[in-house]
Amino acid sequence: ESREELAYPFLGYVKSAMRSCRQFDHHFFTYPPDRHTLPVYEMALLEAMTGGLHSPCLSELAVRYGGGKRNDFEEGSDRYPDELHWRKIFHYYSTWTLPSLRTMSTLNLIPIPFSGSASIETLCVVMDYTANNGSGQLRTFDAYGLSNFLASCPVLRKFTLRLTRANLPIDTQPPVQRHLTTIEELDLYLDRCGCGSIGYFINSVRCPHVSSMSLDIKCNKVHTRRFRPNEDISSIFSNPDVFPHLELLRFSVESRSDDVYSIALPIECISNLK
Repeated sequence: ESREELAYPFLGYVKSAMRSCRQFDHHFFTYPPDRHTLPVYEMALLEAMTGGLHSPCLSELAVRYGGGKRNDFEEGSDRYPDELHWRKIFHYYSTWTLPSLRTMSTLNLIPIPFSGSASIETLCVVMDYTANNGSGQLRTFDAYGLSNFLASCPVLRKFTLRLTRANLPIDTQPPVQRHLTTIEELDLYLDRCGCGSIGYFINSVRCPHVSSMSLDIKCNKVHTRRFRPNEDISSIFSNPDVFPHLELLRFSVESRSDDVYSIALPIECISNLK
């Protein structure tokens, strides 16, 4: 049977089971090894069949994309020339009503606000931009979109952000509106990210309730540009209004090149650090 013939009855079963389901974890793998593309048909079918879904028991939601060698988010234009339609397929969950949602995680997707955001307590966002290497059009880290999603999570307590080879557009402007968050525990993992990428995001939010933070930075030499941990550290902690109640900081820096770094942590900007 074709993939199309198999997908419809399976997704019909998934939809019927969602009223009693407590956990939903959907990983869209790219097709190996010939095309390295996302299964567009299954994605569109899932979005169409589950539109407006009500799942009163669902407490954990995971939406993950990845597995191929190409930039999945730049594909699909042949079948869906309407860019809004293509993006809507990626965010199929956004029409769901999930009153019991407590935990959400995404891989290679910045989530958009939806009704379930109001009850999320634990959020994990993992973005790997390695597929950009060698491609003509680079996908950049949407710091503004992520800060908007955090603003839609009024009871969020624990937030994990893992970025690999993330960059921001050179002409990105500082955020005009900064959002206060309810985050108490923050975990940041930066792997070979462009200098300042994380600083823009940190300064687009305020974290007055964060008391515990884990910061892991991995550095490397890419082409002729060297990534400097001090610039990321400075952009994170230079504003004392961002983490006014930070007490516990777990801090790690790893270099993957022969360079020797002198690390400067601006303790004066973390006045409550214990």
